[in-house]
Amino acid sequence: MKRSNRPREGAPSDPSRRRVLGAGAAAIAAAGLPFASGRAQAERTGFDQAVDVVVVGAGAAGASAAWHARHAGLEVLVLEKAPAPGGTAAKSVGGIWVPANRFLAAAGIEDARADALRYMVRLSWPESYDPAHPRFGADAAGFELVATYYDQAQRVFGGLETAGVLRLDNQFGPDLTMPDYYAHLPENAVPSGRALVPVTPEGEIGNGAELMRQFAAALAAARIPVQRRCRAERLVQAADGAVTGLEYSDRAGERRRIGARRGVIFASGGFTHDADLCRQFLKGPIFGGCAVPTAEGDFVRIGQAAGAQLGNMSNAWWCQIPLDQALEHRSVPTGIWCTQGDSMLQDDAR
Repeated sequence: MKRSNRPREGAPSDPSRRRVLGAGAAAIAAAGLPFASGRAQAERTGFDQAVDVVVVGAGAAGASAAWHARHAGLEVLVLEKAPAPGGTAAKSVGGIWVPANRFLAAAGIEDARADALRYMVRLSWPESYDPAHPRFGADAAGFELVATYYDQAQRVFGGLETAGVLRLDNQFGPDLTMPDYYAHLPENAVPSGRALVPVTPEGEIGNGAELMRQFAAALAAARIPVQRRCRAERLVQAADGAVTGLEYSDRAGERRRIGARRGVIFASGGFTHDADLCRQFLKGPIFGGCAVPTAEGDFVRIGQAAGAQLGNMSNAWWCQIPLDQALEHRSVPTGIWCTQGDSMLQDDAR
């Protein structure tokens, strides 16, 4: 049964409000950017308008961030560069990898923290992986990141389910769960059942379009405005470096400035479709990818200009793509998962 998504107007002392602000502050601090607190700082002259939180990007990450901020009683505005919201999530399968999820627990399957973290580090830092190391060979910051994901993923998605925002399942068919890509590794103690997918109102398995339909309905119910065809250009910062707002170009190409009393959250996708950034950071040659055309790495340049520290820029979710399509347009409809015919020959000679 779904309940109303209407946000609760929390007082400053409200615990859920403090959690959202704390999470937002942690995210910005991790990027090396202090955020300004206090209504006066964000409403100085020169802003066309001011809100508590500005979210850049209306895909799955941006929609989730916007809903949580609004649910904590904050005034939120979402800026989306594309003509329609949804981002790459809308054209994806819509799968969400959640260790120790409630469906595993209901089936009596334990996804132990140490086992899951060992597996995550094995895949994320294969060059330094050490099963005998206290952090399995990961550096302190990286280990904290994957540990936080394990600790919080089910809480976050379970909360979205309880609030009626998402309807999820780990059944891709009758008694069928999705195996991990590296289910065969000995470090993977739970080789199947961590992947969740959205469920349609008719009870069918959905995809990324269904996931974003559910998020869009939640944003509309929470009365969160989404302004389309708006491109983030530059962070507005105080003399001490604190972020107080954002400059963006609206659909008419006019430059505008919006104040952000509590922070700016970037959920603007990757840089697949910026050839210069691909040449700089990725193992080439890269001719394109499955991300939506607006994935041009806007935050890479905006963040660098504001002093953010970059990391993990050379990794990607790799797949083969149709070269002829990519040469015509970098954003291809899909990757190559199965070749046509009854056989294939792959040559990796260099």
